[in-house]
Amino acid sequence: MNANVAAVQFAPRLGQVEANAERIVELVAHVARRGVSLAVFPECSLSGYQLERDEAEAVAVDLPGPLTSRLGALADAHGITLVLGLLERAPDGLYNTAVTFVPGHPFVRYRKTHLPRMGVDRFCRPGGGPYLPVVTPVGRIGVLICYDLRFPEPSRILALAGAEVLAVPTSWPSTATDYPDFLLRARASENRLAIVAADRCGNELDGQFLGRSQIVSFDGTVIAEAGTGDETLIASMDASAGLGARRIAGRPDGPAGLLADRRIDLYDLSDRLSFERSPVR
Repeated sequence: MNANVAAVQFAPRLGQVEANAERIVELVAHVARRGVSLAVFPECSLSGYQLERDEAEAVAVDLPGPLTSRLGALADAHGITLVLGLLERAPDGLYNTAVTFVPGHPFVRYRKTHLPRMGVDRFCRPGGGPYLPVVTPVGRIGVLICYDLRFPEPSRILALAGAEVLAVPTSWPSTATDYPDFLLRARASENRLAIVAADRCGNELDGQFLGRSQIVSFDGTVIAEAGTGDETLIASMDASAGLGARRIAGRPDGPAGLLADRRIDLYDLSDRLSFERSPVR
């Protein structure tokens, strides 16, 4: 079944949570009028990204809390599944989090698992997973955040778990052109997984963000791409089409197909490779 999906590209105002929340309310109303069933917003949509530790702690939100209640009610009122990046305050520290609001259901939290040494991620704790899709009216949605996409394993695990669409809130710096140029298409094609990637745009302090949000088909075709300013991409897609494309015609294993051809007996390198992990600062 086809559904309209949206990647909402805008420029959050640094440290101004209430102003950003108001902007999100306006943007959700806009896509609702255009019949959108799934809307993905950028990473750290409520706070902005280039924050120092004390600034981040001041603008982080509680989950659950008043803002998540407000956003959940917004999803319910418009009948839209929302995926939105925010900075989460937790008892053990800060997390770069994406929250999925499915109409009529409790929110689902995903914490960014791979953290670059830049922006607010310098002060966040890495999420512990697991990588599990969320059941929505549009289909089974997997969620990753920005830098997570650079690693092939999370997208593959979500595909193995039955995800049909990957929602990716991002804050790509202006130099990160490899994401829209080929990483999104590669992850889509290698997993037969449609992707809705919502980047932010504009400037923060001395940093410029890329924009170039994309909606990508399960075969790696770019259906829609934004420019460098405020823009909302909307496209129609059948989320289940990718599952069918994972099958290989004429094969006796039917729906297994592509994923069944993996040589997992060769992939475990845990006894041969060791990397020291840097502690969270």
